[in-house]
Amino acid sequence: MAVGGPARWFVNVDSAARLCEALDLAHSRKWSVLVLGGGSNLVIDDTGFDGLVLHINLLGLQTNMEGGATAVRVAAGEPFDRVIQRLVGMGLGGVECLSGIPGAAGAAPIQNIGAYGQEICEVVQSVEAVSLETGMTKCFDREACDFSYRNSLFKRDPHWVVTSMTLFLEPSEYGNVSYRDVQRFFSASGTPTTLSAVRDAVLSIRRSKSMVLDPNDPNSRGCGSFFTNPIVEPDVINRLRADTPDVPAYPTQNGRFKLSAGWLIEHAGLKRGTRFGRVGLSPKHALAIINLGGACAKDVVHAASVVRRQVFDQFGVVLVPEPVLVGVALDPM
Repeated sequence: MAVGGPARWFVNVDSAARLCEALDLAHSRKWSVLVLGGGSNLVIDDTGFDGLVLHINLLGLQTNMEGGATAVRVAAGEPFDRVIQRLVGMGLGGVECLSGIPGAAGAAPIQNIGAYGQEICEVVQSVEAVSLETGMTKCFDREACDFSYRNSLFKRDPHWVVTSMTLFLEPSEYGNVSYRDVQRFFSASGTPTTLSAVRDAVLSIRRSKSMVLDPNDPNSRGCGSFFTNPIVEPDVINRLRADTPDVPAYPTQNGRFKLSAGWLIEHAGLKRGTRFGRVGLSPKHALAIINLGGACAKDVVHAASVVRRQVFDQFGVVLVPEPVLVGVALDPM
């Protein structure tokens, strides 16, 4: 977002020993701790953070054959898209549609990131994390991670520092084309849906929406999707459809329905390109709030608050912010 102030103290965590040393120091000085990955899904107050920022820079990728599949251990500081590029190059399927997502790999299980028909929880075998309180390391299997839509144990209980994740991937010649946008891309291009072609297609689609980091694209100066797609009960869908029959809703496994946050924003009267001073909605994607130049964190949360209020007033649905907010908060509903 290109907003936010300085860290009071800052440590580059490039080893397990450095992490333990930093945590011991924070405990002894009673410092607040903020864990930082790539910073791509973060809005920090312009006064900064009056505590210790742990920048997770643990690197490494190891593979191990298990039967016909491959277990891939990824250190938390690895740039996530670089990991996806390597895995696709190795002919391993299951993550190709996650191409182009910025940030560090350790954030993937925290957020349970997903895009274009895939979620990281589908291929996570285990996650290793260190307790901020005790400094002890614990390995969580997939069930213990308690994944749900854009959520996990680690997001709900942020005293865990993710240090690595292990993915279980199978070789595949072809990629996942279950998502409508990807299907359209290949219908138009007529090219085979190989793993590398699907990765290239996802990158192209994301780029068309300014959803890849590009210093030459001012519309990419944001956190990607600022709100998660709401998951609502059937009675909410019935109420919405009574007034707005064309509201898109997608069934989920638990009998609830997923709404499109972008659709709700646009149909609440906030079109793409709407400006709120130095912040605005991307002209390419209504769900992206971008820094138009010279904005501060309060400008960002003000714009997000206006968007959330207008959607609630129109549809009675509360949008939940996707980025982590540090020192700032949206206006109460």
